Amino acid sequence: MKLAESVIAAGLLAAWYIGHHAYRLAPVEIEGHAWNIGGAASKLILLALLSLLMWHPVVHTLAAWVAAEEIQAIGCTVAYIVNPWPMSPGDEKCSRALGLPLQAVCLIALLWAGAWLLDKLKEGRS
Repeated sequence: MKLAESVIAAGLLAAWYIGHHAYRLAPVEIEGHAWNIGGAASKLILLALLSLLMWHPVVHTLAAWVAAEEIQAIGCTVAYIVNPWPMSPGDEKCSRALGLPLQAVCLIALLWAGAWLLDKLKEGRS
């Protein structure tokens, strides 16, 4: 097995463990938050592996956006563990903390990124 394949295999194993089992290492009262952090961290590992395998600016741009959202999710969850704020059922931690509807912002960004990607694909066909 080549070094690159070993790194990818190790990354996949780390993503699997962190995403599905590492939360059990946290105190029981924050296991749910640890699960969220682990899920975001495992996605970051997978994004890093994808970015290593696919050297393309479009892939790296979109991976950077997704990575930024996962880092935000980790940050908001850690901040909530350290200093909880009032939340109602259905609230999102980051949106509530910032007082900003992040789903709407992300939907607009997603639509923009999709249009940009479509434009890049059309350029490639010309």
